Amino acid sequence: FEISKLYELSLQNLNLYHLNMETKEQPKQKEITIVMISDTHTMADQIKDLPDGDILIHAGDFTYTGLLNEVKDFNDWLGKLPHKHKIVIAGNHELTFDVKNYEEKYRKRFHYRLTEKIDA
Repeated sequence: FEISKLYELSLQNLNLYHLNMETKEQPKQKEITIVMISDTHTMADQIKDLPDGDILIHAGDFTYTGLLNEVKDFNDWLGKLPHKHKIVIAGNHELTFDVKNYEEKYRKRFHYRLTEKIDA
């Protein structure tokens, strides 16, 4: 999902409209529903009654430490949701997403038993 597409979508659907000067009628407002969640830490699939909407934003920390199985499980859950557009922002718990920083600072602390190398 591209940022430019999100911008275009927001311009089309936000509550911005022009008054028709000839008829003095206002066009019907278009609405967009944004659902925002964060800090699910591998438990997103336990959320009950997640509201439907046009856009779902997960604002970080969907894993505990960014392990591949945590990311895959989250992605599987995300793929089953009805929201047309989904935006996922990595948080500070997605340690493996910044490979250089992870290898230098966090691997020994959090994943000392992990043998495979994290690729960029």
